[in-house]
Amino acid sequence: MSKITSFSRNKLSKQLLIGFGLSLLAVGSIAISITYLSLRHNLEQQVRQRAQTITQGIEFATEGLLEDKETFLLERIVQNYATLPSVLEISIVDPNGYVLAHSHKIKINGSITSYGDIQPTLNPSFQQASRTGRAINILTVLDGKPVIVQFLPFSSALFDRTDPAMSSKYRGVTIAVMDLQQLEKEALKNALLTILAMTVSGSMILLFMGWLISRLILTPLTEIQLAIANHEQQKTLDLKTFPDNEIGFLGSTLASVFGQLNEFKQMELEIAERKYIEVAKRYELATQAAKVWVWEWDIQSDKFVLEQGIQEWLGYEHCQIPSQFQIWLNNVYSEDRQLFYDNLQDNLNGKTPEFACEHRLLKADGNVHWFLSRGQSVLDDRGQVLKAIGTITDIDDRKQAEKLIQQQAERESLLLEITKKIRQTLDLQTIFNTAVSEIREFLVADRVGIFKFDPDSHFNDGEFVSESVLPPFDSAIAIKIHDHCFGDQYAALYQQGQIQNISDIHNAGLTDCHIKVLAQFQIQANLVIPLLNADRLWGLICIQQCSSTRIWQGVEIDFIQQIANQLAIAIQQATLFEQLQQELNERHQTEIKLVDSNQKLAISNDELSRATRLKDEFLANMSHELRTPLNSILGMTEILKDQIFGEVNERQNQSLQTVENSATHLLALINDILDVAKIESGQVTLELTATSIKSLCKSSLSFVKQQALNKRIQLIDRIPAYLPELMLDERRIRQVLINLLNNAVKFTPEGGNITLEVSQISSDQADVFSNDAPNYLRIAVIDTGIGISAENIQKLFQPFIQIDSALNRQYVGTGLGLALVKRIVELHGGEVELLSELGVGSQFIVNLPFKKAITSQRYEPSHNPKIESAQESKQLGDILILLAEDNEANVMTFSSYLKAMGYQLLIAKDGQTLIDLAKKHQPDVIITDIQMPIIDGIEAIKQIRLDSNLVNVQIIALTALAMKGDREKCLEAGANEYLSKPIKLKQLAITIQGLLNSRLQTLVVQKTQESLKMRQW
Repeated sequence: MSKITSFSRNKLSKQLLIGFGLSLLAVGSIAISITYLSLRHNLEQQVRQRAQTITQGIEFATEGLLEDKETFLLERIVQNYATLPSVLEISIVDPNGYVLAHSHKIKINGSITSYGDIQPTLNPSFQQASRTGRAINILTVLDGKPVIVQFLPFSSALFDRTDPAMSSKYRGVTIAVMDLQQLEKEALKNALLTILAMTVSGSMILLFMGWLISRLILTPLTEIQLAIANHEQQKTLDLKTFPDNEIGFLGSTLASVFGQLNEFKQMELEIAERKYIEVAKRYELATQAAKVWVWEWDIQSDKFVLEQGIQEWLGYEHCQIPSQFQIWLNNVYSEDRQLFYDNLQDNLNGKTPEFACEHRLLKADGNVHWFLSRGQSVLDDRGQVLKAIGTITDIDDRKQAEKLIQQQAERESLLLEITKKIRQTLDLQTIFNTAVSEIREFLVADRVGIFKFDPDSHFNDGEFVSESVLPPFDSAIAIKIHDHCFGDQYAALYQQGQIQNISDIHNAGLTDCHIKVLAQFQIQANLVIPLLNADRLWGLICIQQCSSTRIWQGVEIDFIQQIANQLAIAIQQATLFEQLQQELNERHQTEIKLVDSNQKLAISNDELSRATRLKDEFLANMSHELRTPLNSILGMTEILKDQIFGEVNERQNQSLQTVENSATHLLALINDILDVAKIESGQVTLELTATSIKSLCKSSLSFVKQQALNKRIQLIDRIPAYLPELMLDERRIRQVLINLLNNAVKFTPEGGNITLEVSQISSDQADVFSNDAPNYLRIAVIDTGIGISAENIQKLFQPFIQIDSALNRQYVGTGLGLALVKRIVELHGGEVELLSELGVGSQFIVNLPFKKAITSQRYEPSHNPKIESAQESKQLGDILILLAEDNEANVMTFSSYLKAMGYQLLIAKDGQTLIDLAKKHQPDVIITDIQMPIIDGIEAIKQIRLDSNLVNVQIIALTALAMKGDREKCLEAGANEYLSKPIKLKQLAITIQGLLNSRLQTLVVQKTQESLKMRQW
């Protein structure tokens, strides 16, 4: 202890002394630095002061000598001053810069020496001091030696008296040059003496402070340390009397603290004892609540210690638990004993880090209880096993829960399996056999059966339709059972879903007749659950114990109820399947009867389809055959009227006009017939566009204007100033209006009136200017004609029907116009009305659904392009046209007109010739008919487009069919334009010129793009 104390004391002493020494050293260094800087500053001041003192003394000493002009004495004074330490040179210079006296010997010999000749480097400073009259002190180097030079001007009065001729503007100057190094050495010597004195004083102070620290601090602390060390053995703190200072206060404080610590330790011991008792009680309660107890086995002595709590839990007295481990093993259940021992040995041998084993223990009453034993071995320093210690936990509740969960899983699996088998078939016998077999094996029952009631027995009679029974007991299958008391006493309860749970049939309060029936089949315990089919009792599922009584568990009852629900679903499905089979049989008989009807209907449909196809073919052929000659008639008439072949006179012109009118009338007739046929067969598709109603009505009136003028009929239009655009097929509605206006002009006598009136109405005939949105646009054509009787109004809109059918009827017509009007309006979703009075006039009303256009922008039809006479790219004579036409009249018509227009022409009479001529001559334009021999026009166009040299040739398709899809077929094949016969020759010429212009623009664009590419390249 003395070594520790000495070491601690020396260490603290060193620390204090080193700390004080470092502090003193730092303070001394700062003081020395400050002293050095101060001495340095004082040195400069002393040097300057000394130089100033010398020069002032020289000035004072030489003032009288200068006045008396005592040159010798002046020299002696200067030389005496020059003998002073560190003085190198003394000079006295008059205001004009001449040296009056100098510390070195100078032979004047009557000549005057300038100071600038002696010290040229100091002459500027002299002149400044002489001129300003102020003292100057400078540091410089003379002859390689640092010096300090003092320039002190004399008073002006002195030189005025000695030499009045001198100017009073300057002063004489005393100049002292002193050795700077010598002066610094003297000053440094004084500084070192001062520092030495301070160092000696500091050392003495340090020694004194060391003694003082040892006396006042270290010695008392050593005594306190010894007292604390003795306190560990004596349990008291014995401190000597200390001086009245901080160390003494520390000692008394430590004595007080140690006294309080002793009291606290005593209190802590008492509290720890109380807490230990409380913890022990809590541990005992916790082990009892958690059913966890501690065991310990000393391997050397085979002593086994087990907590008292588990002994009480197992029902043993304290003395009944063996104290030897090998004997304790006998309390482990025999089936688990070897597993327990092996697991423990694996841990003791180091094979496993921990011992854990679930096992059963025998209770005092002979029952078994599940426990979890866990433990770990304890080793000595040599790694030998000394003992094993661990816990044993009651897990019987968990094991029982796991058993219940396993049973529940088995029940769920079995229920799922039975449900799966039930759903795989609709055969009830297979389903029942599977169910009773699985149930009996799972419940370990003696007999499980499914009983079915006789539907007409009021639940008194029935039989088992499926059964699973153990061999010792008789089978009840297919045995008619009669229980006359069942229907009255039990059937209603079963139908409500109640079950029968009987553990002993003789002690369940059953009727004697029911007991007799059960005893007939050796039944001791019975569990019965009803099987329902659509809320009607179908039968029973019976689980029977024949060898002994049995208490049926709740989980068993729930399980059987779930299976009963699945069996009830299977019964219902089977019943529905039987009903369905019966319905299917009935339906099959009905279908056999329908087959004959359908076969007959199919024959009728085939005949109708053939008739429709023949009608379409007839219409197409008739269209071609009628339009082809009309094309020649109208074409030649147009050529003659345009005087292509020469001039015609007025009479000839009138005849040509008659021919043209007749042909046009015939064409209109053909168009009406085709339109009616198309509409009747559903081949018409409306092309809805945004249409201006006002423009439509105005253009329709213009068609009949000339006819009305010829009969002096007044045309009146009542069209509102503003009408919104509607979505209509403009061409079809114009056809409707023209037909109605033509009829009005035809049947109105001369001098009559025809009015075209347009209005907006709502479906409930609301006022036009109401806030309700109108639903219809009404267009009315009102005339003052002959009128129509009521009995003839219904016949008026039928095709090919006219009211006046006599051979000599006054008004010509086909009777198709109004039929077309009705069909076209109905295609738009509208309707046509007729109000007429015989001899007064008629009012035809067209009501069209009010479907506003999305935008009010109108697209006016483009005007026909003007036939250019200017030959921009090619002369007409250089343009080659290939005409494919098999009709000689049309060939003559087209060729005559085109040659007259100046085009070169090639003729092909069939499709193959068209292809060959096109490849050989590469024409500018091809005009081809669609119906031609060998190869039709569509196929010819496709083959022409396959030739790379003919990709840009312009092709115009001509057809007289004018049926639905003709235009689309031609354009898809590769045609640029499509024209329907008969064709206006002027329109043909315009189309040719338009295609040539389009081709020219395309070529220009291509050449421009190629030129740009070449430039970029």
